[in-house]
Amino acid sequence: LKSSQLIGFAPRPPSCCAMDFDLGRASSRAKREQQQRREAARKKLAEEKAKQARLDQAARDIADRAEALAAEKAADEDRARQHALEVERRTGGVSFTASLRPVPTTRADDKLILPPSALASLEPQGALDLGPMAFTVQIGEYQTNAGVAEFTAEEGVVGIPPKVALSLMKDNRSELSSIGQVAVSFVRIDRCPKASATFQPRGKGFHRDGDVVNIDLKAVLERTLTTHTCLSRGDWLPIRHDGVTYELKVVEITPEAAIMVVNTDLEITLMPSEAAEAERVAKEEAVKRQYEKAVAAAQAQAAAAERCRQKGEMLAPEPSEGEPNVVRVLLRLPGGTSVSRRFRRAGNLQLVLDFAESLQELCLSEGSYVLVQSWPGHRAEFDQTLASKTLQDVGLSGRQEALHLQRRGEETEETEADDGPQPMDVDSEGAPLDDRTVSSEWTRADREATAQVDQLLAAQPSPEEALAGNPEMERLRGQDLVEVFNLLRGSGVPPQQAAGLSQKWGVQLRELGGMGFTDWVRNAELLQKYQGRLVRVVNALSEAGVDVDMGVEDPSPPPQPVPAATEQGAKPKFDDKLAELAGMGFTDTQRNTALLEKYQGRLERVVNILCGAD
Repeated sequence: LKSSQLIGFAPRPPSCCAMDFDLGRASSRAKREQQQRREAARKKLAEEKAKQARLDQAARDIADRAEALAAEKAADEDRARQHALEVERRTGGVSFTASLRPVPTTRADDKLILPPSALASLEPQGALDLGPMAFTVQIGEYQTNAGVAEFTAEEGVVGIPPKVALSLMKDNRSELSSIGQVAVSFVRIDRCPKASATFQPRGKGFHRDGDVVNIDLKAVLERTLTTHTCLSRGDWLPIRHDGVTYELKVVEITPEAAIMVVNTDLEITLMPSEAAEAERVAKEEAVKRQYEKAVAAAQAQAAAAERCRQKGEMLAPEPSEGEPNVVRVLLRLPGGTSVSRRFRRAGNLQLVLDFAESLQELCLSEGSYVLVQSWPGHRAEFDQTLASKTLQDVGLSGRQEALHLQRRGEETEETEADDGPQPMDVDSEGAPLDDRTVSSEWTRADREATAQVDQLLAAQPSPEEALAGNPEMERLRGQDLVEVFNLLRGSGVPPQQAAGLSQKWGVQLRELGGMGFTDWVRNAELLQKYQGRLVRVVNALSEAGVDVDMGVEDPSPPPQPVPAATEQGAKPKFDDKLAELAGMGFTDTQRNTALLEKYQGRLERVVNILCGAD
């Protein structure tokens, strides 16, 4: 080749290099695209998972909500079912509620007088077939239960006897005149053969003019509740005795909060009266306050002693005897003793005050005392107001200064009479109904009902009065009384109980024995239950199928104790009672005479003491 040809020649690069470069770029791009696709796939998968999770959570929420709604619906249905059962139990399926205007009646029981429309509503529902009907009478938070006497009231009116008004409104019966309507609802109260009730006498209970009233509560309650239909927890029950009305609060009733008293054996428990309970609470509060006061005093004393100790540790060292510009301060203490200490005249009065407060025998607090310097024609007081001044400035600059320590500013302790809660205010005389301030119409109804009760009491003497008026039923005396006592003892009756039963029911027990009823324990139980009414006891024994002993009289009667001879000095007026006591086995004539004197000849009380009663 020519040189000219060589100069213009440019060699071409190999084609394989270009291909490699293109392949590398394509590979990188493919990798990027593949990575992007993978990333997009992962992102899409994550979004789908999140979406599915949200859907699953929403499904679970819907299921939980549906389950909760179903449970709530089931609970509502169960509550409705329980309410229906409760209504069924309380009403026996009888539905009756009326809003009526209350008016007073003069009935001495707990029976309402309802309008004829009430009977028209109750009769088709079979309410009359359920036995004695009872109704709940309610005004706001006040509520009680009552029976029904008749359906003769005016339409829209209910006649309420005084007892129901007392149980319903308590001390607020006067408000019944201003209350337009009361709610009267039919309620079914099941009978129960046995029940128990706890009563608390209101006010001072069975006390009149400071003396204890001798009342046979069981007999009075039996007579009162005979005319009643039901008794409820929270009722106030008025009872009448010897021309006075007493009130009993029904504190507790079992087995239900309200019971039918018709044909029910009711066991009675009597609590202390409101006044006695208030006195007990006041005593407990007084003891508690005294204890708290003693604890506080001990703590204050300990704190004061600690404060005195700290004050003593903080005192600066006492100047020496010969040091100049020193004053000796003599403190005369309230008990007549004195203490002294040296102080620099340039020192503050606070040092003297700290010294006084460090005395363990006084345990003074800041501001509770004053230091006094006095002589005829001069008096100066030193306290915290001068604490920052020097002894020189306040005039304590002599070689020795005498100061009197006087207490002041301490708060006097309150007397116990002014400390703490006082006993509750209770009615002073058992809260007689006829002394209450109520509206005139309710007062008149109250008095008329009380007069009816008094007339009934006058016409129906008590078993004791019946015995006293019947010569053939007088109390047993002498050997006859001893025989009944020994019969009861032979049947396993404890001496104390046998003595009381023979004294109280000796005549009836002898009559029952003559009829062939020789189960003395059972006889005595029935006499107690029926308050000595012999006909009721005989009927009960006959209905129970008690075997009547018609055999020959026991040839070997119980051994009779031989009465001891009356000791010299025994008073003739007690001879018959001493003989009865001796016949019962109590032969200590001297002690018997002393007890008869102490208890004014009340033989039953003496026998109880001799038998171990308190």
